[in-house]
Amino acid sequence: MPASQLAALQNVFSEKDHIIAEWLEELELNQSGLYRIIGAEKLQRISRTLLEELTAQLPHGLTLNDIGQRPVLEQELNEMAMIAAENKMLPSAIAPFFHTLKTILLRRWTTFFQEGGTELHTNYTVLEQLIEVPLMHCLNAYTSRRERVIYAQSRAIAELSTPVIQLWDNVLAMPLVGEIDSVRAKGIMEGLLGAIAEHQVSNVILDITGVPVVDSNVADSLIKTVEAAKLLGANCILTGIRPEVAQTIVLLGVNLGEIVTKASLRAGLAYILSTLETSK
Repeated sequence: MPASQLAALQNVFSEKDHIIAEWLEELELNQSGLYRIIGAEKLQRISRTLLEELTAQLPHGLTLNDIGQRPVLEQELNEMAMIAAENKMLPSAIAPFFHTLKTILLRRWTTFFQEGGTELHTNYTVLEQLIEVPLMHCLNAYTSRRERVIYAQSRAIAELSTPVIQLWDNVLAMPLVGEIDSVRAKGIMEGLLGAIAEHQVSNVILDITGVPVVDSNVADSLIKTVEAAKLLGANCILTGIRPEVAQTIVLLGVNLGEIVTKASLRAGLAYILSTLETSK
């Protein structure tokens, strides 16, 4: 970059206090989502860091890889993305923060060049890249954070949908509610086996009272779960088989083999307690 261009751009980025004040004022006037969530004080700190880091990069330009080499800038951008993601803001709420800065800088540097000239276009390109690169990094960090948040939420929902309850000494129960697909069936097996290993129990009740539909796939997954529990030394019985479910299982020709079944969770617990009493 020619020395004259660099000097002009450095002039554009001078008077940082004035730029930041104008920047935050416009964000507040435009009711920016980031301004409301992050607050003026923290946003001012992020703004100053961004301006200082961009100024330092003026002689060299800026790429996404460069941001990884500037830990202070990277940390601030990642924090902004994290706050936006965890507050369930849309990606579109991040862009005005950067575009407002670009508009302010554009107003400042047009005074240094003749409108429509080659130098004007060249410096506009440099300026645009300087602003767009941190924006892209922030959006990438936002997407990554949202994915982690969504994954954590889905895990929490899965755990709530497959609770494990200790009913008695050496007796666990997993009451299932709602439809069971292949993904949830895998979670049910993993959750039950994990609880058996953690609590070292030898009796488990798998209650399907709240499962509206039991087809061949659901029945097959339940059978595999019971068999897997046996491999860990746990006796697993199936409860909550309603008359219509029993009829469906018969019509489908599903063979439950030697799996003990009971009509209700209460009946299943009574059965296990009786076997424990007998074994004494």
